[in-house]
Amino acid sequence: MKKHFSWKLTFCLTFLFCSIVPQMYASRLNTGSISGKLFHDLNYNGVFDAEEPPLDFEVTITGPDTLSTYPDPTGHYSFSNLPAGAYAISINIPQSWTIMNVNYTGKIYLTLGTNQQSVNNDFAVFNLVRPTDGAEQMNIHGYNLNQSYITSPDSRLYHSSYMTVSANGFEPDTLYVRKNQIVPMYLSSIDGSTHVFLFNDASLQQYAIGVGPNETRAMYWKAYNITPGQIYPFHCDVPGHTARGERGVFIALSSEYPDITLGNPSTGDTLTIGSPYTVNWISSGHGYISVQISVNNGQTWMPLNTQTLDANTGSFTFTVPDMISDQCKIRIIDMDYQHVYAVSEGIFAIAPQSMAPVISTVPQQLHFANVILTNTTPDLNLEIQNLGYNDLIVSNWSISNHADWFSVSFPQQGMGIGHLETATLSINCTPQTTGTYNSVLLIYSNASASPTLSISLSGFCEYIPPQPPQNVQLSLDDPDMVISWDAVSYDIYGNSISPTYYFVYGSNVADPSPENLVFLGYSTNTSFRHQGVNLPGANIVPPSEMFYQVVAVLWYPREAELNRLTDLRGKTTLQKLHQIFGTIAQP
Repeated sequence: MKKHFSWKLTFCLTFLFCSIVPQMYASRLNTGSISGKLFHDLNYNGVFDAEEPPLDFEVTITGPDTLSTYPDPTGHYSFSNLPAGAYAISINIPQSWTIMNVNYTGKIYLTLGTNQQSVNNDFAVFNLVRPTDGAEQMNIHGYNLNQSYITSPDSRLYHSSYMTVSANGFEPDTLYVRKNQIVPMYLSSIDGSTHVFLFNDASLQQYAIGVGPNETRAMYWKAYNITPGQIYPFHCDVPGHTARGERGVFIALSSEYPDITLGNPSTGDTLTIGSPYTVNWISSGHGYISVQISVNNGQTWMPLNTQTLDANTGSFTFTVPDMISDQCKIRIIDMDYQHVYAVSEGIFAIAPQSMAPVISTVPQQLHFANVILTNTTPDLNLEIQNLGYNDLIVSNWSISNHADWFSVSFPQQGMGIGHLETATLSINCTPQTTGTYNSVLLIYSNASASPTLSISLSGFCEYIPPQPPQNVQLSLDDPDMVISWDAVSYDIYGNSISPTYYFVYGSNVADPSPENLVFLGYSTNTSFRHQGVNLPGANIVPPSEMFYQVVAVLWYPREAELNRLTDLRGKTTLQKLHQIFGTIAQP
C-alpha cells in the first residue's frame, strides 16, 4: 500500500539577487536633479551673457542628501538621483570673490519635488579683492575701486559708492550719479547687525544689497531709468531701521560724456599668438579705460588689461592671446560710462606660429547613467573641434574594453574639420553584465600634438527581477507531481515584461533555506511535472513532505549558456547560481 504524503508549498517573494534591490530601485525611481551654471559676471547684471567665462568653484547642496561637485569646463554643474525635499545650494568661493545674484545668505533655496529636474540655479560671481589696509576693494577688468575715491563729491561722481551702515545710519548718506552711469556700490555692516539697502522708488528696487553682521557685499547699479535733477532716496529695509535714521539719497546730475578715437589695428592685420602688440588711441575727458578684444566680430568681448589703465597714456601693449580667429576686433571702453567706447573699423586675424591642426573635445569623458541590463543607453555626444588652421582629419577610432557593447556614429570618417569647426561623434552602450564598467575611446587624427586622444567611458548596469509567481497549485498525478501557477507579466516595479523561464526548486525540509533547495528543472510556460516523486521501490523511500518553490526569471544569458539548463537538475540553489550566473548574481 502506498503511503500518504503531506504536501506543503512555499514560493519566492523576490528573485535570486540580493534583498536590497527593491529598496535601491524604489529610491532611484523617485529621484530628481538640480543643475545650474557658475560664471564670471563681467557686465554685473546678475544673469549669464554669452561673453562671460565659466568658473569652477566647488558647489555643495544640503538637504535630504548632502553632496559636493565641481562644474564642467563650460561652468555647468549637476546633481542627480536626489530624493524630494528642501535643499540649499552654495558655492565655495575665495575671500576675494562675491556672489552677484544671491543676497543675504549667499545660497539658493529650493524645494525639489518627486522626479523634478530643477534647472538654471545659476551663480553670478565677480572678483572682490581685499588690500593690505583692510579696506574693501573691487577689481573689475583690472580697474581698482576703493574707499579713497569717495573723499570728495567729485570723486563720488566719477567712481564707486562705498557706504557703511550701522544703527547710526548710512555713511555717507548723500551720493551723486549721472544718468546712464554704471555705479559700483559697496555696503558694509559695521555694527554686528543685518542691513538691507533698498531704493524708495519702486522702479529701482531691483537694485538691493543685503549684508549680514560685519559683512561687506557689492553690486552694480545701472542708472538708466533716472531723471537728471531728481533725488532718489534709499533706506534700510529691516523693520525699525529706517525709523532710527538709516536712510540716504542719490542726487542725479546732468550727463556729460568724453570722446575717444582708436588708432589701430587695421583691417587685414594678422597678430601672432604670444607676440607683443601695442594698441594706440586719442582720448578727451576720460579717466580710466579698459582695452578689450573680440574674436567673433564684436558679439562678445574680454578685457586685455589686468591693471588700472589711465586713458591719458594713449597706448597699451599686451601679449596676443591664444585665441585663433580671423574675426577679431579691439575696443576701448570708458570704465565710468560703459556706453562710450571706440571699436576698430575692420576685422583682423590672430594666428599661431604653426598652422598644424589641433584637436580638442568637449567633454573629455562620457558617463552613461544607470541602465537596465541589455537595454541601450541614450546617445551621448562628443564635440570634436579643430583649434588649428589646417584641416583636422579623424581617421579612425577604437574602444579598449567591451568594444562590442558600444556603438559609435560619426558624420564621415576621414572628413576634414576646418579651423574652429566642430563635428559631433555620438556613442551609446548596451551593457551585457551588471555592475560598473569602464572603457576608453581612442580617437586617431592628424593633430600635431596628441594625435591619439583618449576619452574615458564609464557607466553602471543594473538588473530588475520579475514579480514572484502567484496562485501556485499542486496536483498529484501519481507518481508525478504537477505544479502550476499564474503567468508573471510585470517586474517588481510594475514594468511590463515576459519572463524567459520559470525555475522550479524542491526540498523535503520544512521552510527550506537556499542550501536545502534543489533545482528540479525549468519551464517556459506556467506548469512543471516533477516526475516520480511518489514512486516507492526497493531502494527508494518517498518523502513524507515535499516543499516547492517557483521563481520567474528574466534571463540575459551569455553565449551557449542556454544549453546548460538541463545540466542543473539535482543541484542546489547556490550551485546553480555559481554555475549559471557566475559573478553576475550575488546569492
